[in-house]
Amino acid sequence: MRPHAITRFFFSADLLRLRIDCEAWYAESRPLEVAAVRDDPTDFTREYIGNENILSAGDVLKFIAFMSFQPVDPSKPKELNGYLQYLTEVRKVLIVDAQWQPRSLIITVKISSLQILDELWEDYRRGRLNEEAQKVLVTEDILKAFGLVEVKLRTAIVEKEYRDCREYLKRPGMENITFQCR
Repeated sequence: MRPHAITRFFFSADLLRLRIDCEAWYAESRPLEVAAVRDDPTDFTREYIGNENILSAGDVLKFIAFMSFQPVDPSKPKELNGYLQYLTEVRKVLIVDAQWQPRSLIITVKISSLQILDELWEDYRRGRLNEEAQKVLVTEDILKAFGLVEVKLRTAIVEKEYRDCREYLKRPGMENITFQCR
């Protein structure tokens, strides 16, 4: 056994980030005020659901993200998250990472071809990524649990990241190559 572990960092230009932001309204039709977001989403699943202490749209999105990335039994199709299925089965991307940032969920996907990238971009431009996220991530249970009348999700892809990924995938022989740095 070595005395020191070697840390390796991986960089791949065929990765793209999808950002999901959230707006939510109480019954009085006013947006939730943005407040400090809790670090552990399980805290508010225990302490805040059904309570008046839900403070922000960020909290709602954090809960949606937490519920969406729960381990499921793949042999039970009803348990699979529809948005993740859409990304992996329809858009043919590999989900590499999902991270919570204040008021946003960042999903990093691996793109294996120029065609897949362009189809994902078209879905984004035409609002299909938004529609799919809204349709499957915002449920009646979420609205009831938080005492909300509406939650709107907005999905974004940074155009520069799309163009950089596209340039990378256009290079001859560059598809499906991952760079490893020490």
